[in-house]
Amino acid sequence: LLVRSFVTSFVVVICCVILGGGGGGDCYGGQLPLVRSRGLVRGMSPRDIAALLMDSSRVTTYNKMSLGRTDVTILQEGIDTVAGNTAYGDGETKIVRNLTKPPLVKSLMEFRTMMHARKLRPEKDGAGEGYVVVSRAVVGDGDGGDETENVKRSEILIGVNLLRRVETG
Repeated sequence: LLVRSFVTSFVVVICCVILGGGGGGDCYGGQLPLVRSRGLVRGMSPRDIAALLMDSSRVTTYNKMSLGRTDVTILQEGIDTVAGNTAYGDGETKIVRNLTKPPLVKSLMEFRTMMHARKLRPEKDGAGEGYVVVSRAVVGDGDGGDETENVKRSEILIGVNLLRRVETG
């Protein structure tokens, strides 16, 4: 188990862990780094941040490497949707395609991701009030996003953003 942790500013802490030897190394992606970060975002509510992360038309406002993200399939709309008779539970669920141009890499990178965002339920989740945004890599379906010489497929196995209001005093 390799752990590196450092402070990048007064409000962001990043920790990188590589699991191996029975700690996840035997499963798909088990040899990849796990990154945990924590930060404060001032001037936006947890709902505003969740809405920003789910809005494909605004991805370039916070991801400077992104060349744009498109919604491939929208399964359910609205981060404040309450389950009722819906097939996907509370919140919004969709599959997106993001095209990025990372520095020092010759090719463009394509990511296919299923994203889900919903309001936290303090009575069930025990996490306080806020929102959660979860993303998981998915395999493409050949709808024009196939790998080429100039576009390489990659994946971010899973991502979780837990967004809660905090008192900063």
